[in-house]
Amino acid sequence: MTLKLSKYLSIGSTMLLLSVPSFAQQPHQAIIDVAYGQGSDPEVTGERYTLKLPVRKGLFVVVSKTNFAGDQASEDDYKTKEVGGGFFWSTTETNSMYLSYTKVDLEFNTLKIKDNTQYAIGWRSRFSRQLEILAEYNSTNLDNADLTGTDYEGAKLEEAGYKLGLHYYTSPTFAVTLDWDNWLDQDRLFLGVRFTSGK
Repeated sequence: MTLKLSKYLSIGSTMLLLSVPSFAQQPHQAIIDVAYGQGSDPEVTGERYTLKLPVRKGLFVVVSKTNFAGDQASEDDYKTKEVGGGFFWSTTETNSMYLSYTKVDLEFNTLKIKDNTQYAIGWRSRFSRQLEILAEYNSTNLDNADLTGTDYEGAKLEEAGYKLGLHYYTSPTFAVTLDWDNWLDQDRLFLGVRFTSGK
C-alpha cells in the first residue's frame, strides 16, 4: 500500500510540474516590444519599437524602428528602420538559439544611408518561469550604401555589435525588459515592456 501510494504521488508530482505554464518567452511566440532608450557618445534619448512574428515552424520575421534625438545638438539625431527575418531552434527545453538577417535604413539629420545589412546570432535562456536572459552578436555592413558626396565616401563601414537582455515576466503575456547593446560603436540602454501571444 505504501509503495503504491508513493508511486501515485510521484506520478502526480511529475504531472503537476509538466502542467506549470512557462511565463518566459517561447521562441515561437509573437512579441511586441516598446522601450525607452539612452545612448552615449553622442548623448541621445529616444524610443524603440519591435514586432516579431512567427511565420512557420522555426522561422520568423521582424520589424523594428528606433528614433533618437540629441540632448545638445540636432546633428546627433538619428532614426533606424529594420526589416528582416531568421530562424530559431531549441537546444534544450529552456534554451534556444537564432540566426537573423535584416535590412537597415539609417537616417541622420542631414544624411540617409539605405540598404545596409545586418547579420546576428543569438542565444536565450529561461532560468525560471519569470526570468529570461538573452545574448546576441551582430555585424552591420554599410558597404552597399550610397555614400557619394559624404564624409564617408569610399570608407569601409562594417561594425560588430552585441546585445544583452534581461526580461522579467509577470504573466505569460507581459514582461518588463532591460536591454543593453552596442551598435555602430554606440552604447545604448533600453528599458521597456513586452507583450507576447502567450502560446
